[in-house]
Amino acid sequence: MKYLVLNGVTQRKDLRFAYRGTDRNSPRYCSSLPAEHEFNQLWLEAIKEEQNTGGISDLAKAQRYAELSNRYFPDMHFEVIGISMDNDASAGGGQLLGYDIGSGESLIVLAALPFGPIQYGSDEPAIILNEMIRRHFHPKLNEFGLFRTSEDAEECRRAMIALQSLRPNFYEGGSLELFRESFKITGVYLIP
Repeated sequence: MKYLVLNGVTQRKDLRFAYRGTDRNSPRYCSSLPAEHEFNQLWLEAIKEEQNTGGISDLAKAQRYAELSNRYFPDMHFEVIGISMDNDASAGGGQLLGYDIGSGESLIVLAALPFGPIQYGSDEPAIILNEMIRRHFHPKLNEFGLFRTSEDAEECRRAMIALQSLRPNFYEGGSLELFRESFKITGVYLIP
């Protein structure tokens, strides 16, 4: 299991849930502290490790990073989440929040969450199909804005890949098939 330190909950008035998936803000460099300060050193290590392996591998380090992030950015609420591609929460003993599509960027945010108005009346086939995907999968999201089952997440992912193959660059630049590693089904766990 890998760990991410992310800013608490993304809450919007027009949503029935508070998104707690992987597509949230990480702590930023604290310029008011010296570069050698423990927080800035943890920030640098986390950035490197997330780029290389997709997350922080040491739970104690992730928890310390979250603790310091909350201390130096008191207006935010950072939490440690575990991400697992094989649905194994044993390494962190976390509570399953649900299933995301991706582990940094999330396809849920692009398709199933209603950010922006539904574009009724459009004749463009890709927009019609996207709205059908949104209306079908949005009700399958739980109170955290994540899928309840990995099967629902995989079905949404497959529908988005199909639409992207008909209209390249609709969701992301290039083919989502090429981003197969980036957009895997990810179990998201809240780590105590």
